[in-house]
Amino acid sequence: MGKVLSFFISFLLITVISQAEEKSVKNAIIFQKLIDIDKRLTILEAQFRDFKEETNIRSDHFIQLLWIITGIFTTLTVFVIGFVYWNIRFFQNTLKEIICLV
Repeated sequence: MGKVLSFFISFLLITVISQAEEKSVKNAIIFQKLIDIDKRLTILEAQFRDFKEETNIRSDHFIQLLWIITGIFTTLTVFVIGFVYWNIRFFQNTLKEIICLV
């Protein structure tokens, strides 16, 4: 009975020691993975920062294009309204002259 008990105790100690070593190995592996994740996160943040700068530049160009289109539309609108006003005044005066001559 004493031999069986000592066998189980030694088996239990060996199991506990091996599990402790496995945990330390697992912790080291986990720590290394966390370091790798941190490096990847740093790279990802740098890429995101570059993407954000590119997007800002593109949006600035797009807004500038919209201002150009707005200016062209405004100029054409003012020109057409002015032309219509001038045309009405011109034909009213011409019509008055024709009516006076008749």
